[in-house]
This record gives sequence, structure tokens and C-alpha cells, in this order.
Amino acid sequence: MVRVAVAGASGYMGAELLRLLLGHPRITVTGVTSERLAGELLGRAYPHLRGLTELAFHDLDAEWLAGIADAVFLALPHLESQRVVPVLRRRGVRAIDLSADYRLRDPNDYVTWYKAPHTDLAGLAEAVYGLPELHRKAIASAPLVASPGCYPAGAILATAPLLKRGLARLDGIVVDGKSGVTGAGAQGRKIEPMYLYTEANENVQAYGIASHRHTPEIEQELGALAGAPFVRVLDEGERPTTRGVVGSNYCDVTVVADGRTGRAVCLSAIDNLGKGGAANGVQDLNIMFGWPERAGLEAPPVYP
Repeated sequence: MVRVAVAGASGYMGAELLRLLLGHPRITVTGVTSERLAGELLGRAYPHLRGLTELAFHDLDAEWLAGIADAVFLALPHLESQRVVPVLRRRGVRAIDLSADYRLRDPNDYVTWYKAPHTDLAGLAEAVYGLPELHRKAIASAPLVASPGCYPAGAILATAPLLKRGLARLDGIVVDGKSGVTGAGAQGRKIEPMYLYTEANENVQAYGIASHRHTPEIEQELGALAGAPFVRVLDEGERPTTRGVVGSNYCDVTVVADGRTGRAVCLSAIDNLGKGGAANGVQDLNIMFGWPERAGLEAPPVYP
């Protein structure tokens, strides 16, 4: 069994990741960290995981993580992974980062989009963008994988095939993406009006207009699309729905040609904590260790 630890396990992404990992047939979860919940039993913090593990949250300690795991998932706030990854790399522990810290190739983009310089340029240089449909071969041998954000995952999987076949231009793509409030991560627990039930329920509002941090990620990765066991292309007349992918690693896609305007309308749906986060990270882990990509991810989406 491969030993796996999760850093930042108290957020929404970390909780979903643990749900998947605790049911994975080839790993054992050896440690979880949370600054906020250090010392508390995992099953007490997350009742849905009660009885599956006796682990307790530990303070974030990179050396401790490196000593108890063969691979570490990082579900930390922006900038935090840059403090942990250098230690893991030095100790020969493979890492899958679910934050944005290692997704962009150009370090200058971090100053532009995240308002802070990157502090681990060596790690950034060797990181592989963790979308298996584009980088499966590189992921297999990577010491560090940067799992995609939810908007880039949905946008890239819907549009890359058209670009690959010369049926679309990169400069003509418009992405209109919508996410549930869990997409805000732990920020969703702050008392801010846009996260309140009365504001979010039965309501849609725009944010990050012309400034969303996932923009450079989408621009960077739009390219080829290889074999894709978790991308389901729907039949003509069908439309992707969020209900059809909840709790899974699937991305449902369809394309409609608009003959009047000469444009293609590409629609995709993912679970932002699934293919847009934790489940995609588990798929990356499977590839890194040479396991079937569906290992631990075979369960169908939750319905209704």
C-alpha cells in the first residue's frame, strides 16, 4: 500500500479528497493536517467519515509529512504550498498540489494574477500541469503535479478538441463559467454577503470579470486532447447538467454548431470538487504510480 498524507484537509477540497482516498484500494492515509483543527479527530470534524479512520489533524509540518508519506496532497491556501513543496522534493516525496501555486509556467504570471512573486522557482520549473487528458505521459514520471482549477478543467476539456483539429481559433474563444460557492474554498465560510444563503440561493452573480485568476491557466493549456476515460461526449440533442456529474470525476461535454454566426457553442459540466479538484488529483495519483486511472474513482455520480 502506498502511504498518502493530506495537507490542508479541513477545507472543502480536503474533505472531498479524504472521502475519495479513504475508499481507495491501493493507498493508506497516514496523516492529515489543519492549523484550525489540530488535535481534533477526523471523524469528529467530518461525521460522514466517522468509522473510516482514527486519524487526528496535525499541525502543518513539512518534515513530518515527508516522514510519513510516499505522496502528499496539498490542499492549502495560495502561497502555502511553496513553503512545503521544497521540503518534499528534497526528501524524495511526490506531491500533488491542488492550489494554484505550481500551475503557471511563467513566474511573472504570479505577480500579475496573484500579486506575489513565486518563491520556489526550481519546483515551478519541474511541475507538470495535472490534466491527464493533455499531459498523461508527463504526469506518470513527475515528482510534482499541479492539479487544474475548476474553470480551466471545464473550459479546456470542452474546447481543446476543436483547437486540435483546426476548427477554432484560440483568440476567438469566450468562456462563460459558473461555479457553486464551494468553488471559493474556505473563503466560503467567511461572513461575506455573496456567500450567504439568502444571496447565493436561486441566484447567479458575476465575479472576476476580465481579472479571474484562472484566465492565464486556460490560455496556457488550450491545446491537444488525448484519450480521456472520464470525458463523456454526449449524443446530439443532449445537454450537460451538474446533476449528471456530482460526486464524480466525469466531465460531460457537448458541442453545437451555430450556422448563423459560424461559431461553435461548447458546453461542459463538472463537479468543481471532483474533476475540478480532488477527484482529478486522485486520477493524477493513479497515473503517477502506474495504477488504472479509474482506481478509487469507479463510483457513478450521485443522483438525484
